[in-house]
Amino acid sequence: METIQLYLDRLPRARKPDFDPETTIVIFDRKLMTAVPGFKPWVTAFPYRFPVRSGEGLKSFSSFQQTLTKIHKKVGDKAGPKWTVLAIGGGSVGDFAGFFASVYKRGLRLVHMPTTWLAAIDSSHGGKTGLNFGGAKNQIGTFYPSEMTVMVKSILLSLPRKQVLDAFGELIKIAVIDGGSWAKRLRLGRGTNGSRAVRSTALLLWKALPFAVEAKMKTVRRDPKEKTGVRQVLNLGHTFGHVIESVTGRSHGESIWLGFLFAIEFSLAEGYLKMREAELLNDWLKLQSEPLKSIKKSQIKIKTAEARKRLLQDKKRTSGLGRKQKNNDEVRFVFVRGLGKTVVEPVSVEKILKVARQNGWLK
Repeated sequence: METIQLYLDRLPRARKPDFDPETTIVIFDRKLMTAVPGFKPWVTAFPYRFPVRSGEGLKSFSSFQQTLTKIHKKVGDKAGPKWTVLAIGGGSVGDFAGFFASVYKRGLRLVHMPTTWLAAIDSSHGGKTGLNFGGAKNQIGTFYPSEMTVMVKSILLSLPRKQVLDAFGELIKIAVIDGGSWAKRLRLGRGTNGSRAVRSTALLLWKALPFAVEAKMKTVRRDPKEKTGVRQVLNLGHTFGHVIESVTGRSHGESIWLGFLFAIEFSLAEGYLKMREAELLNDWLKLQSEPLKSIKKSQIKIKTAEARKRLLQDKKRTSGLGRKQKNNDEVRFVFVRGLGKTVVEPVSVEKILKVARQNGWLK
C-alpha cells in the first residue's frame, strides 16, 4: 500500500474526518508542548496521548516496556484494527512509535507527523522502525510503512537555525542520488544570518521537500524491505559520515555533508569520477554549501585506529549482499559518478582509511 503524503499549512483537525480522538493513540515528543505554538491545546483534544523523551534512549527495551505498559493500561481492550497510532516527533520518536504500531494488537494503522527537517526529508519515509539492542542502533525492528505522512509547514518553519542547516546533508544526498530537474534547480546557497534569512532558507527546504520525498520513495519502491541491495544507495555519504558523527559528536546533518565530500574524493581516487566531472559536481555543491561552508575537514582530525573501529562496526558491511566476500573487512560504499549517477560496491576498510589519510581526514 502506497503511503499518502500530505503537505499542510497548519495542524490538521483533531476530529473527524482528519483524526478521530477516540480511536487515536498519540505518541509525541514532549518538547513540542512548549516548543510549538498551539500544539498543547491541539494535542490535549486526544484522550490517548503519551509524551516521550526523544533521543536514542527512547529506543531501548526498558523505555519501550514502560511506554507500552502506560498505553495498555489506558487503552486496555478498546484498541482494534481500525485504531491509529499517530507518531509526532523526530527520527527517534518515529522509529519507536512505528515499531509500537507494527506489533501492538498485531498491527495498528500508522501515521507519521515529522517535526524535524531530518525526519521530514528522510526518516519518516520508507517504513523502517527500530529499537536499539546490544549497544548498537536499530538491531530490533520491522518494515511497517505508514498509511499517511503529514508534513506541517507551520511546525517545520518554526524550527531553529541549527535544525534548518542540519537538513542540508540529507537533502543534498537525495538530490545527488536522484539527479532530476528539481535537483539541478536547487539554490540553497543563501546567507543564514538573522531570523529572516533562516526563514527564507526554511521556505526553500519546504519547496524542495515534496521532490526529495518522492526521490527517496522511488528507490524504496524498488527495494521496500532491503532484500536486493538497491536501497543501499540511500547510504550515500553515510559510511564515513557515521565515523565523523560517532567520533566527533557533530550533528547528523553536518556529518553526512562531510561524508558526502569524502565520497566525492573517494570516487575520484577510484576512477568513478573524472577530474572534470568532480569539478562540475563541486561547482553544483558550491550553490548549496553556503550554510555549511564554515565546516572544514581540517577540523575533523580523527585517529586512524578509531576510524577503523567505527568502520568495522558499520551496519553496511557486505555480509548478506548475495555476492562472494573477499574478506570480513569490507563495507558497502556508495560511489558517485555525477548527478543522478551512483554505484554501490564493496570496498576494504583499509582502502577507505588510506584515501582518508591521503585527503587529510585522519591523523
